[in-house]
Amino acid sequence: MGADQAPESWIGETVVLAHGPRAENVGGVLAEVNDRGIVLRTTHPPSREDPSVPVVDENPSLDFFPWHEVRFILGPRED
Repeated sequence: MGADQAPESWIGETVVLAHGPRAENVGGVLAEVNDRGIVLRTTHPPSREDPSVPVVDENPSLDFFPWHEVRFILGPRED
């Protein structure tokens, strides 16, 4: 996927975003994008060393990140 694509085109794909004042990384499946922020189905805790490698979680959660907290989003990897 090209860098010029909007996050909406990544729905259903694994992404990594940085959020908060310390730009903490969290990875997950992009579930929703709207004017208020984004929703990730998280697949591992944010403290994991490499957030771009998802871990299967038996109890994934949906987490909302408002736009004012999002520092950047890395889209799905190109193979």
